[in-house]
Amino acid sequence: MLAKKIVYSLLSKGGLFFTLFFPIIYVGGKRMRLTNEIIKKFKEYLTDSDKSAYTVEKYIRDVVKFKEYACDCEIEKETAGEYKNYLIRNGYSVRSINSILSSVNALFEFLNRNDLKVKTIKIQRSV
Repeated sequence: MLAKKIVYSLLSKGGLFFTLFFPIIYVGGKRMRLTNEIIKKFKEYLTDSDKSAYTVEKYIRDVVKFKEYACDCEIEKETAGEYKNYLIRNGYSVRSINSILSSVNALFEFLNRNDLKVKTIKIQRSV
């Protein structure tokens, strides 16, 4: 998804031109910009999907942290991978990292952007 603006100019009766900006989000592009509006729609989707209030709160908290990490830049596959490495470098536990990545991956799935999803860390279980 790539946020772009399309400009339309309209001619009024008095001969003045007005320019309107319509934000267009393209689905299927290589990049996307994560906005508060997208997060709001994701929250509505989670709520409508009968997720518990705690789950919705957790997903949104994780997605907002990811948005803050991305600094309102365009999101690419590398951005999500770098975020995973950031979590590792900052001492998050493997379970916490996987939980956060699950939230972010759920957002990408909601946006139909499975190409941005990041693999979780494998946890080796003892027998």
